[in-house]
Amino acid sequence: MDPHESFFLRDGDRFYFNKWFEEGDGESYRYWEETVVHGLDGTLIEEMDGDIQTMPNGELWHIR
Repeated sequence: MDPHESFFLRDGDRFYFNKWFEEGDGESYRYWEETVVHGLDGTLIEEMDGDIQTMPNGELWHIR
């Protein structure tokens, strides 16, 4: 697991992590997130732009 990843969901054998990035300073500062999916053995399955949020009703929304 990368130091900028945080675990948030397990779906069967798939583990979902939020990963965040920061670069620059002042007016050139940028921040963005990705969703990273790993398998049981730690292999990378998928990377998606944006974040997945759990809504109050339990639905998962992929927000870009």
